[in-house]
Amino acid sequence: MRAFPSFPIRWWHWLLGVILPIHTIILEFLTHQMSGAMFDPMVTPWHALMMLALPVGNGLLSISSHDKKISVIGQACLGCGLPLMLFIVWAIGINHLNAVMTLFIGTLQLVSAPLEFKKTLFGDYYASPIAALAYLGPLAGCSMAVNLIRKKRGHGIRGVVFATFITAAFFVSYLEIRSFSLRKEITRTYENLEAGHDIKASRILETVNARNVLARLSRPGRQFSSPGALYAVGPVDVFGPYTYLKQGRLNPVGILHQTKWPKYSKLYDALWPGQTPQPHSWRGLSPWETANP
Repeated sequence: MRAFPSFPIRWWHWLLGVILPIHTIILEFLTHQMSGAMFDPMVTPWHALMMLALPVGNGLLSISSHDKKISVIGQACLGCGLPLMLFIVWAIGINHLNAVMTLFIGTLQLVSAPLEFKKTLFGDYYASPIAALAYLGPLAGCSMAVNLIRKKRGHGIRGVVFATFITAAFFVSYLEIRSFSLRKEITRTYENLEAGHDIKASRILETVNARNVLARLSRPGRQFSSPGALYAVGPVDVFGPYTYLKQGRLNPVGILHQTKWPKYSKLYDALWPGQTPQPHSWRGLSPWETANP
């Protein structure tokens, strides 16, 4: 396999293709902000690794003109990262426009009141350019990935990207369908409990991670402070983008306010009698989940 023909790499290639997607991952990991406003983009560590694969692939392909090994690794990373990132872009949907407006308004506030930069950047995600850029990160990363694939027409790039893309797409589908199935099983089991049926044979008891998910849902989701805080203040999504789309893009706070929040703690107690729900997430909990109920 020959090396890719080179083309000039500009600073904005790194900004859009590497820095912004990584910024999305880091901000969401630390604040759960996207989980509170829309959906959890990294329900599992696999989600996080696939999200990270895209900017890594963009970076490697940008420096791979004369190194075949780096180029192949970069291609594989792009193929692994694109399916999930494209799915996240689809799920964010119209909120991309809201992010652009937030970025514009937040930038104006920074220019007009530079001494209040901390409040603008970290106090309110409705005006925070940091939060806005996090929502735009997946779109920027996917755009640069497509640009790299189009420009670097070296031998083998499309084959490697296509093969890893198809494999990753099936894996993402499996993860998202499994998460949605857990959501349906929890709902079905709760309805059976309310109807007075025996739930001892519920498939929830056999489902991996079901106990942790139900423990998080057992918290009576409510907004503890301003909904504009940069960090998620509750409730947060625990199921991912596919479930978010299947629910008609209804965010966690919308679900809380527009539907009757089930007594998940009652279901938890019925499945694991006498045990207190202990919320757990592989990447830690949001502030509202660790606060006193």
